[in-house]
Amino acid sequence: VLRVTVASPEGVPHALRLAVPLDRHRATMMSYARLAAGVGALVALALLAVVTGPLRALHRRIAVLAAHMSRLRQGDLAGTPQADPSGDELAALRDEVAAATEELRQVRDARERLLADAAHELRTPLAAIRTDVDVTLRRERSAGELRETLQRVREETARLGQLAQQLLDLAATGHRAWTVRDGDLAARARASCA
Repeated sequence: VLRVTVASPEGVPHALRLAVPLDRHRATMMSYARLAAGVGALVALALLAVVTGPLRALHRRIAVLAAHMSRLRQGDLAGTPQADPSGDELAALRDEVAAATEELRQVRDARERLLADAAHELRTPLAAIRTDVDVTLRRERSAGELRETLQRVREETARLGQLAQQLLDLAATGHRAWTVRDGDLAARARASCA
């Protein structure tokens, strides 16, 4: 409803009342609002469907890496993370984790070989010392025979000391920072020999 005061040409004021039923406009606006809400909901569902697939795939890829890292933390170096052909940053991370796992595996295998070799090398002089002592203790020996046995024991003990020093040197090289530089290896070898 619109009310307006209008003056006639003679200057007499008149009230003008205009009324239009708004039911039809309200119905049109309500149907527009319902249609807009429906279209908005459909667009939101479509966007959710479009985003959910890649998010689930991303979640699976991250879960594969997390499971592999958990196995690594428990000492299981047997496998590598599942291959990831996508070529994105997460695939690059997976490749780095796989390379680090392989390096850890190689280090572990080398350490186990070193320990086995060291145990074998240490067992030999110890067995020689024990044999010399056992044989010497079986019967009375002359001073010369005792001196000879002690000399062999001393030599084997020196060998054990040398092996222990080599193991300590090897352990120390693992903690040093290495620098790589150009040089003449033959000249270094001659200088070392001299």
